[in-house]
Amino acid sequence: MPRSPVKTGLRDQRNRAQLRGKLDKQHSSSTLSPKQEMVLWLEKNIEISDVAEAEKIDLKIFLQDTVHIDMLPQERLKQLAIFLEPELSWSYRAWLALDRVYKTALSITPDDHFVHHSRAISAQETAECLEEINARKVWNTAWRSAYKAQTLAPTDAHVQYTLGSLCYRDKSHSVEEALQHFEAVLAEDKEHQWALLYRAHCLHDLEKWVEAYRAYSQVKASFFTSFRAWRYELLLEQKAYCLWKSGDLRGATLEFKRLLVRWSADPGLAKDLLGQYIVEAATGSLSKELWADLSELVEREQWDWLDNIPIHTSA
Repeated sequence: MPRSPVKTGLRDQRNRAQLRGKLDKQHSSSTLSPKQEMVLWLEKNIEISDVAEAEKIDLKIFLQDTVHIDMLPQERLKQLAIFLEPELSWSYRAWLALDRVYKTALSITPDDHFVHHSRAISAQETAECLEEINARKVWNTAWRSAYKAQTLAPTDAHVQYTLGSLCYRDKSHSVEEALQHFEAVLAEDKEHQWALLYRAHCLHDLEKWVEAYRAYSQVKASFFTSFRAWRYELLLEQKAYCLWKSGDLRGATLEFKRLLVRWSADPGLAKDLLGQYIVEAATGSLSKELWADLSELVEREQWDWLDNIPIHTSA
């Protein structure tokens, strides 16, 4: 079963670089956590414009310069890798520069499951950006790192989740495999919001519409704050779509209409979406119910996804 084109945004899951730009206000505060202090130090002292600069970072000097931060050396290196990842996940050479940091951390403590876990996530992010010949090498690193983390911490729900994420995003594996991992996470932690969300995505992709609707309904709206806010709009759209595909036309119409009213009142909520689900319904069997309201937004808003809506008139 092909995967739906669902935005993934895995960097959200460990707040990669989300403290950037937010710590200056707290600079004089004595309540910074070691992680916040580390991010603040990185923001002030590390800046790269190309891969060559990343390759030249002296990791021994980095450890010396950050020794005052109350973190183990391998954790400081892990935080450096997370900080660099957004700039070093677009080419194989960049991946090698990033992985040098992880390998240095593991040379200090080979059995730190947190470092293996973080390396797996970084490798996954990079593999999705590469051509197949190099992508497979990096996928293999992601899998090895994730399995090693699982061996070292078999009850860590976050590691189990990452294995599910790898299955979901690596096309050599299946949605069914991913679903098994997400359900294993929820067996240990029924409130794991990422696992709840991606369990719903799996059921959606498998066209188990009623189950998918129920699964989406279990994800807490309060989870979608700040940089995750767009995900709540997507979830609402997917819930309505699942009702439509299950044959509940009345329920789907009500939910889609609520969404259009919501977006009309606050257009910024929809600007980062793809809109494929509501467009499919509004140009399909729910045309009569939805097209007039959607076309009004087409005329008024400048969302990128509106450019892809086919010329259509309601029946």
